[in-house]
Amino acid sequence: GKLLSMGVPPSFSATPPSTGVTGVFGGMRYLASAACYKALAAGSDSEDPKVLQLQAKALGTQSQAVQDALQELIDNYQYPDSILTPFFQYAYREIYSKMQLYSIPLAERKVNKTITAGTLTLDPVAQGILDMGSPILLEERNPGDVTDRWTQMVPVEAILSEMPDSTLGIYLWYSGVFWFRGATQDREIQVEYIASGNPPVSGTVGVDDSLNFLAARTAAMVLGTKGATLNSVANEALDEWISIKVRQMNTQVFRRPAFRTW
Repeated sequence: GKLLSMGVPPSFSATPPSTGVTGVFGGMRYLASAACYKALAAGSDSEDPKVLQLQAKALGTQSQAVQDALQELIDNYQYPDSILTPFFQYAYREIYSKMQLYSIPLAERKVNKTITAGTLTLDPVAQGILDMGSPILLEERNPGDVTDRWTQMVPVEAILSEMPDSTLGIYLWYSGVFWFRGATQDREIQVEYIASGNPPVSGTVGVDDSLNFLAARTAAMVLGTKGATLNSVANEALDEWISIKVRQMNTQVFRRPAFRTW
């Protein structure tokens, strides 16, 4: 509106962007300050500056403008990750238990690891993969070679005394550890797996459309008695999420793991 009133032709429409950059060169500081001012002026519990900051950290998807505003205007309300993490973990386990209760398909994730020549085992926990429930699919290729197509590995019930080959080819999943016959050269594997109930420590949450609930519940628990409004928001978000997922299950076919966990 200001650009038009001053005769400056804007290079974008009047519809605010929902993702990406704002497209207004030099306008970041104004947008950030104005966004926080509008929120703070609302005066409700759910717009408490502490809540805004907590929501931004829990969601991890706020625009840079909002992040700048939070950093600039509410430095006195910063909560370190050491405080936020246990409450986020509780909220994650809560929604995970609902997924189990309503038979909603659990989160699926992917991770890449390099298996050096002659290596016979891979322990996910030792490699920092703390949320592996059971594997769905393993594929391999030459390490770092994006032109080399992924080749599916075959799950087996036992690793016999076979001579190593140039590829891994097969694998055994037993007692939470991958077992290989070994390869004569380094191989990169990609593991697609069903996540366990252990909350992720980095990267994406992995549970589609769950961020509204996770953000609200995390913030509400940190705020204690001041988080009653947010707890109500979280409960509504969780109920809506369950309803949506249950409806989706009636129209979608989900892939099951190729085998059971021993």
